[in-house]
Amino acid sequence: MVQGVLDQFVQAVTGIPRLGANVSGGFSTTGRAKQATIPSVGLDEGSVVTARKKVLDIVEGNREAVDKLAALFDDYMYLATVDKEKLVREFGEADPPPDLERYDEEITKFLAAAREVRLMCTNVVRTGLYSVRCEKFKEQL
Repeated sequence: MVQGVLDQFVQAVTGIPRLGANVSGGFSTTGRAKQATIPSVGLDEGSVVTARKKVLDIVEGNREAVDKLAALFDDYMYLATVDKEKLVREFGEADPPPDLERYDEEITKFLAAAREVRLMCTNVVRTGLYSVRCEKFKEQL
């Protein structure tokens, strides 16, 4: 994704002026100014390829912290996929029927998980190059 953005940027500016290049132009033999041209580089130029690789290396290197942040939520992903209606139905149809203490245990378990998710991290986590907004994700869990 980042590589595509970099490539589009280079293409959008119709090339990057080549460092150290001489501008061609000047005056014609009639004394009229010639149109000046600035040599530019494209996507396959060595300097662009090298710069792209360095940027991608930096981006990839900074992903480790984001991956570790995401891993903090692994134990709670079941909250996003649990079929609440099915869970309630099966719980209520259990044989023998659950008593009030069992209801309280089940509700307490889910409330504790929700509290742990809320307190897992701040709503915005800065991890070097990235800023991860976690609030909506935590609410969905």
